[in-house]
Amino acid sequence: MTDASTSQIVGVVHDFSIGSVRDVLEPTAYYVDPALSSYALLLKLDGRTIPETLRTIKELWARQAQQAPFEGMFLSQYLQDLYSDITRQGELFSAFSSVAVVITALGLLGLAMFTVERRTKEVALRKVMGARRLDILRFLGWQFARPVLWANLVAWPCAYFFLQRWLEGFAYHVDISPLTFLAAGALALIIALATVVGHALRVAGAKPVMALRYE
Repeated sequence: MTDASTSQIVGVVHDFSIGSVRDVLEPTAYYVDPALSSYALLLKLDGRTIPETLRTIKELWARQAQQAPFEGMFLSQYLQDLYSDITRQGELFSAFSSVAVVITALGLLGLAMFTVERRTKEVALRKVMGARRLDILRFLGWQFARPVLWANLVAWPCAYFFLQRWLEGFAYHVDISPLTFLAAGALALIIALATVVGHALRVAGAKPVMALRYE
């Protein structure tokens, strides 16, 4: 007969979180004591007959003459409630980012039209001197790629600072990789070039004699 104050260790498990990832995992011991424990039934449903299965569970619960009412919750619903604020933040960031991209693209398009009109004669002279269409596209593309690259160099430290502060709110989080900023810069460059490529192609394909008459 064992002492009532002693317990038997039946197993050791790896650390795992049952709450938010914002919380640090503390040393935890799990006791199995019917006199002190409350019970929760965990069920895995196949997803095809969920309403019928829930109805059957409620009927079985009622047959057991339980005093407490049946309270069920899906794991997905629990996680959604747990991280609802983060989900809202993500949606807001996505919405503002989309608006910023559209405004930037419109601004680049206007800048492309202005720059090309201002350098019409320069483009024509380059073509007369033997420049190919690819050379003209490379020249015009660099005029817009350069400010985008400078903007990325300015934005990267600011983005790293705010991202790092946001991640510090979580007890466990990923590290910020330099590849993330390189990918974001490459995407910004692709969007900028895609915005102006149509206008640049039209100018690069124009006849030099018409451009030299431009006033």
